[in-house]
Amino acid sequence: MADLDGRLAAAGNNAAERARLKAARSQLRGLSHSLDLISITRAAAQTLTTADEVRAKALPHLAGRDWGRGLRVSALTLAALVIVAAAAWGVRALRAGKLRVPLPKGKKLLIIAAIAGSLGVAASVAGYRGYRYVEHDPKFCTSCHTMGSAFALWEQSGHKNVECHTCHKPDVASNLHQLWVYATRRPDEVVKHAEVDRTVCEQCHAGGGNASKWNRVVETPGHRVHAGKQRVECVQCHGMSVHRFVPPKETCATCHKNVTLSAAGSMAEMHCLQCHPFTAADTNRPLKPDRAACLECHEGRQVSDEVFPAAKAPMKWECGKCHKPHERLSIGNGDCRSCHNTMTEGVHRVKGHSECLDCHRPHAWTTMVANCTGCHAAIVPARHHPTPGKFCKDCHGAWDDEFQGPRTAKAKKAKVQPAGGTVK
Repeated sequence: MADLDGRLAAAGNNAAERARLKAARSQLRGLSHSLDLISITRAAAQTLTTADEVRAKALPHLAGRDWGRGLRVSALTLAALVIVAAAAWGVRALRAGKLRVPLPKGKKLLIIAAIAGSLGVAASVAGYRGYRYVEHDPKFCTSCHTMGSAFALWEQSGHKNVECHTCHKPDVASNLHQLWVYATRRPDEVVKHAEVDRTVCEQCHAGGGNASKWNRVVETPGHRVHAGKQRVECVQCHGMSVHRFVPPKETCATCHKNVTLSAAGSMAEMHCLQCHPFTAADTNRPLKPDRAACLECHEGRQVSDEVFPAAKAPMKWECGKCHKPHERLSIGNGDCRSCHNTMTEGVHRVKGHSECLDCHRPHAWTTMVANCTGCHAAIVPARHHPTPGKFCKDCHGAWDDEFQGPRTAKAKKAKVQPAGGTVK
């Protein structure tokens, strides 16, 4: 891409070369976007886990349990409980006089305090290790959620260093309910819980979190409309497949149904984001493509010759004023007359002149075609003109009712020499 940008800058005013390079750059951008959308492993792609499939089956025989970590936590907890029970029994025995230790009272209290402190430290360590495992180790989650493809996608994503509970935050009541159901019923399925709402995403992607390129993603053109004005939940686009995060190319169509594309050129094969800059770095850029966006691809010779001189034109329309890429019909009189609805007199009411584009160059800002002989080449003029074919309107008025009638009065006034004699 950098090489193309350099060659484009070096092309200077060579319109043909610039058009060719810009077309190549557009195709490269589309290819790059397509590669981003499918940048997941082959194995994960074959077994994509959808949001409705995050259900663990056959819990008593789950694969992927971290038995070593679980046994260590269980052993620490059991040891702490045994030590606490032994200490409690020793204290009761000392008080009842059944356990006689020939030590001064002060030393006895010191030993009891040391034992109690050791037990407290052991219990704290065991509790902390258990809490860390339950709350921060993804392996604990996968002991119930056997999500092979989703876990693989998470490991390859930009969230691979983000722990499960950073995004999935069930409340205490939900956790206790899940624990009770699992312990008493041993269900075959884990019900949905800890769904991620937009407020969780906004903790990092709305100005919080670390300084990543997606830190203020809500300010990009697409997110400003969808996440800002319309308040669409993030997972509606980014959660179509669990932990993939990058929306697949079909995402837009889940809401924008029945959207057609013109069959002209290759637009039907393009992805929405090639025209609609959803994540453009320029936060002031509109989501609806403007003239500059269209010219990134459509900078051919005709457009260059006719549109770029429009700096002198009295009007400066956006391309979408006439070109509607989401409609099947091509540009025709219906589009022209949506603005030029009074063009029905003079030349415009002649049947042979009913098609606007036969005479008017669509990208030019001049009002009339320069030469009528493009169609009327065989016409023999009744009067002589210095440049035949370029002054037809001197006799044939474009706006009056006498377009096909005699214009003798005007010819006399102009002192134009007739083809076979003189004007009297």
